[in-house]
Amino acid sequence: MQLAALMTVCWIAWSLYELNWSSTTTETRALSAGARYLEDGQLQDALSSFEAAMSTSPNHSGALLGKAQSLMQLGTEAIHANRKPVPGREDALAHYRIIAMHSQPWTEP
Repeated sequence: MQLAALMTVCWIAWSLYELNWSSTTTETRALSAGARYLEDGQLQDALSSFEAAMSTSPNHSGALLGKAQSLMQLGTEAIHANRKPVPGREDALAHYRIIAMHSQPWTEP
């Protein structure tokens, strides 16, 4: 009887593993970590995570958006603290423009 219970527990654990963790990629984990860091206000860690996700998919819209949000918030903090803006903040606007171009149909200028 104990063997059957152990086998059932193992089967349930394996099923949960297959559903959740085995299908995640390095990119997915980096995006999730970046989102958590961004929510927690750990902006440098968020920026690093989004850049890690972009290393495998440079045009990933979620990673671009996360990087842009991180850079904008870092720049805002620097301005409020009367410090020199964080290098790379200028890239944030470029990332938002890229995202906007991908999310809207192309029109003639």
